[in-house]
Amino acid sequence: MGWWYLGAVVYVLLTFEPMHLLGARYIAVRDQTGQFVAAALPWQVLLILYSHFYEVAGAKIHYFAVPYLLGLLKMKGASDETFSVQRVQG
Repeated sequence: MGWWYLGAVVYVLLTFEPMHLLGARYIAVRDQTGQFVAAALPWQVLLILYSHFYEVAGAKIHYFAVPYLLGLLKMKGASDETFSVQRVQG
């Protein structure tokens, strides 16, 4: 499940960060006139990281966890090898 989560984080970074860096996606706050303006850089970074790691990747962990809990996915450990490493090498 950790590899799945890491893959989801990589996907999120590759998908959303170019938009953030180019200014198409940003965190906004209201100024005194009621207009939306970009938040300060520390808030931008903090909230974007929260969005990436928790809201996007973390909220989709059930895509992996539910099928696993229902027995639709099986974990393959070292003891479940179906071939001999020595036979493959020799």
